[in-house]
Amino acid sequence: MVPFVPPALRALVRGACTVLQQRQSDVALTGGATVAPVAAEVARAFSADPALFSADRFHPSSAGYARIAEVLVPFVLAAARARRDDAAA
Repeated sequence: MVPFVPPALRALVRGACTVLQQRQSDVALTGGATVAPVAAEVARAFSADPALFSADRFHPSSAGYARIAEVLVPFVLAAARARRDDAAA
């Protein structure tokens, strides 16, 4: 965990995280995984509510992690149903 990201470096760190996220998605997709398309919705939520950030204003707070989990729920349930249906077939 990073205890604090200086304001002057936040754009740089955010850009590096975006590149990392895209590369992780590419590798996951290549490996046959499903990537939940939630980044835009999560970004909007975090932009609208500063309480979703921890004290370093970079990492999620408990509320932020809860929001991320909430957005992921439909995708996790769909994946579980698909796996169940595939196993039953």
